[in-house]
Amino acid sequence: MSLVYYILRRPRAGLYPSRRYLVVLSLFGLMWALDGLNSYMHLFPSALHLYPPSNTLRVVTGILVGISLATLVYPIFNQSMWREWRPVPVLRDKRDLLELLGLGAVLVALVLSGNPLILYPLALLSSLGVLALLSVIYATLAVTVLRLENRANAWRDLAVPLITGLTLAVIQIALISVGRYFFIGDIELSVFGGKILWTT
Repeated sequence: MSLVYYILRRPRAGLYPSRRYLVVLSLFGLMWALDGLNSYMHLFPSALHLYPPSNTLRVVTGILVGISLATLVYPIFNQSMWREWRPVPVLRDKRDLLELLGLGAVLVALVLSGNPLILYPLALLSSLGVLALLSVIYATLAVTVLRLENRANAWRDLAVPLITGLTLAVIQIALISVGRYFFIGDIELSVFGGKILWTT
């Protein structure tokens, strides 16, 4: 959601937001990390945890950290890829942040609706969103390592870097699945909203 927002509203923006917005984004990440740790500790009955885990809270903190990650990754991608990236902040002001939070609130409401006709497309978009973010990160790393930065003039010029990033993202996901197989004894892959499960 955030990547699409930035592509439409801040094309080729290559600067980070101001320090106060970076602090807000860091707080989003901290909330996500603390909630994840609390949820994990709840698996152990004798372990200390602050509150009972909540799927609603997981959705909220997940969306907040998604906004943060996209805001940090998008300007690096633009600086690395475009020959003429724009020296403007990706998150410019309070209005941008409120719009992103409003879109996030809509997503939370859609998830909490429990309607399968909404949840299945959202599950697919969520999986594709993770894949897109990983692809962007790996594409940026690839052009940086190969010293091929700042060569794109149009989106078609990004085909090779993005395909490279997608390939590396798929390899990472496959390696995680193989690791899970060796440590847990099963592999669970999410494919178009459905699940494939192999067990030993």
